[in-house]
Amino acid sequence: MFKRFEGYHPDIDEAAPGMIVDGENIIPSPAGYRSAYAPVNSTSPALTATAVDAATLIDLAGTPMVYAGTATQLYKEDGSSWSAVSRVGDYTACTSWDFAQYGNSTYATNDVAIIQKSTGADFADLSGSPVAKIIAVAQNQIMVFNTNEGTFGDSPNRWWCSALGNPDDWSPSISTQAASGQLVDTPGAIVAGLNLGERMVAYKENSMYLGSYVGPPSIWAWPLITDQIGCVGKNAVINVKNAHFFMGPDDFYVFSGTYPQGIGGTFREYFFQHEVNKDFLFKTIAAYDQVNGLVYFFYVSADSSAGIDRHVVYHIATQKWSPPTNLDIQTATQYTKSSLTYNTLGDAYATYDDLPSIPHNSLFWVATNDSIGIINTSNRLQTLSEPASSMSVTTWSIGSEEGYSFFDRVRPRFQKYPTSGTLVNSYQEDLGGAWVSSTDTITLNNGKFDFERESRFHKVRMNFVGDTEITGIDTSIKGAGSE
Repeated sequence: MFKRFEGYHPDIDEAAPGMIVDGENIIPSPAGYRSAYAPVNSTSPALTATAVDAATLIDLAGTPMVYAGTATQLYKEDGSSWSAVSRVGDYTACTSWDFAQYGNSTYATNDVAIIQKSTGADFADLSGSPVAKIIAVAQNQIMVFNTNEGTFGDSPNRWWCSALGNPDDWSPSISTQAASGQLVDTPGAIVAGLNLGERMVAYKENSMYLGSYVGPPSIWAWPLITDQIGCVGKNAVINVKNAHFFMGPDDFYVFSGTYPQGIGGTFREYFFQHEVNKDFLFKTIAAYDQVNGLVYFFYVSADSSAGIDRHVVYHIATQKWSPPTNLDIQTATQYTKSSLTYNTLGDAYATYDDLPSIPHNSLFWVATNDSIGIINTSNRLQTLSEPASSMSVTTWSIGSEEGYSFFDRVRPRFQKYPTSGTLVNSYQEDLGGAWVSSTDTITLNNGKFDFERESRFHKVRMNFVGDTEITGIDTSIKGAGSE
């Protein structure tokens, strides 16, 4: 009997038909689940220091620019190398960076120095601007949050906006519409800020404000959206087609301008109680794979002391989640790169032998493609653009307390057939007990796995080599008596 995979739902009954209870290197797809995308080295060498943050920005000509910040430097990727673009004197002890693009000018904040500005050359201090943790652009103004400057001092709940049409002017004035204010209806610091079309959303850990440009004298109005839902950190929210996807302290959400809607479903409880390290929720990074309609959340797992080591993936169209995938990174961003051409190939690779060993149809080769960019723990920029070499799927518990069953065949239904596959059958008498795994490994043969097992409950772990997509399984199971 064929059963389509219904998704990853660790919060519900493990015997629910169609549920995936575990997996490795898999992501949701429109048809089911497929091989996750694995890291591929970019054409640039490793940075000389640990990356704190990174961003891809696009200028008015549509040219993508990749920046990375370390504790003391800013770098810009030029396709085959990194160039230091820091201000004169560099920086000191930066623990975060945030970036924004206004026209052909790039702005950056780091919570240590005043706003940094570059118009293609090295960055420099923007005179008269505040120190800030968060920076964004909306309504022809630069906006920053969680600030520190001479007039109001250290103000975690404060926002500033530049003069209208002049992001270099930060002197408060009704005539220029440079202004500042506080969000004090709810406790806590502003931890994230991101535009939503022409509006701006300011997030605290447990509340949200929706900012709208209203002109003089207030300039911006900030009605409270909710005092129950917030965001865990400045990188934990991503703008996707005029909607925000973000992680809160106890659920994942989507917000399109009215009220945030939870999307964690029957994945949420397990994730926040057992999977993520709550002491480091603020390190979470959201990123969007535009080509495949996937939202990634990179986080510090409960097995890690501080480093980002896992991610989960949400498929927007099907509303399905992936099981957690192990991947140690320093930071991540939505990555846009210009295409390699025959004329520029030699700038990136000295010989044909240096080219990555990936298929011709990989996202790596797509002209000006969007993918997920990461900087790994070796300081190397990579893209998640090549299907993983292997994947595994573990099924729900198949059987009944009412009697024994004889299980002798699993036939996967593939959208993309693997290079090879193996299966391990596990079984138990009563749900909630310890599973016993078979010592036999069954090989995929003529599109099916044949074996023999009698028990009350069964589950199988299928391991596949090669780029694979699977929609569900057809099982052959017969009653073998009751007790």
